[in-house]
Amino acid sequence: MDISETKELYVTILLTTVILAFFCQSRFSKKKVRGFYAIPFVLSFVTSWFFYAFNDVGNDYEEYCFVFDMVDFSTYNSLWIEPGYALLNAFIKLFTPNSVIGIAIIKTIISVLVFIVIYDFRKHIDISVSVLAYMSLMYLDSFCMIRIHLAAAIILFALDIYINRDWTILPLVMYFVACTIHYSAVTLLPVIAAYVACNKSVFNTKLIVVFAVGLIVLNNFAIPLMESILASISFLMKYNEKYGEITMQGSGLMQYVYHLPVVLLLAVLWNKIPHKEQKIYQIALVLLPFSLFFGILGYSIEVIGRTFVYYVYIWMICVAKYAYDSRNTINEIIIIPLCIFVLIFRFIDYLNNALISAGINQFHLIVAF
Repeated sequence: MDISETKELYVTILLTTVILAFFCQSRFSKKKVRGFYAIPFVLSFVTSWFFYAFNDVGNDYEEYCFVFDMVDFSTYNSLWIEPGYALLNAFIKLFTPNSVIGIAIIKTIISVLVFIVIYDFRKHIDISVSVLAYMSLMYLDSFCMIRIHLAAAIILFALDIYINRDWTILPLVMYFVACTIHYSAVTLLPVIAAYVACNKSVFNTKLIVVFAVGLIVLNNFAIPLMESILASISFLMKYNEKYGEITMQGSGLMQYVYHLPVVLLLAVLWNKIPHKEQKIYQIALVLLPFSLFFGILGYSIEVIGRTFVYYVYIWMICVAKYAYDSRNTINEIIIIPLCIFVLIFRFIDYLNNALISAGINQFHLIVAF
């Protein structure tokens, strides 16, 4: 496909998955929990999964295939790739020696984890908004960046288990597994620490303000600090060599624009957030200042910019829950369309500015293995 046909395909995939997701839930019921319809949900998943799993585009696709061909249980810890990702490849290789099939399986794991999370939250979120957030923020980027999206999907699933099953140990174990898939996941350690600090007894919303102000101050000297960290910690050095250069490609103003709808949303809910049953919003409130901080820092340090995938929970779950709980008040009438506009804008922006650099501007479907 040429680039115009590829763009048309990506838009068609997004529209199809979101429209199908829209029909997953009853829309005019006065009941607190909407009815759920499995068939359109499954079709929405299959549509996004099929075009994701069975393509061979992306700048790093050949490298992923090379890693699969090279790895086994004796070499997984000595390759240049993260050991967790290499170990997963070695395990899949027990069932198939074909690297194309192996990569398709890994992509399938990512898709399945994301849609399991959406399914688990189906009684709390607007599924169409959640699928729109996934398709706008993660989907196309994951064509090229498989490892970091696998780590992000695992973390998203860990949050699902923590919220919906109230488990603690397993989500933490899953987080550390995600760190072995892509080392950039270690940037979430201060986020976890902040959540623990805020959630010791009654959730402390005022402490979030302290964190936000601190991050604003830290941003003034964060760039040389991150440059030093990338250069001095051994397992991060490979990121410094490939992505760590200071590029200074913008002021970060658009990150404030992107985050504004969520800031407004959480401001409206401020008095409700301390309640235990609002855990979904509590986590989003902690993630928000860090998402903004690393988003701005990412304009200067490429590898940090890629960590935005760890914060899609804000949009996929928090914003989708707000849309689900909407009762047509003036704030909700303004905020929800604003959130949807930002998601659509970011999808269009990716189509226009990132396809070529990601190497996904000429879609190609795998027709035979």
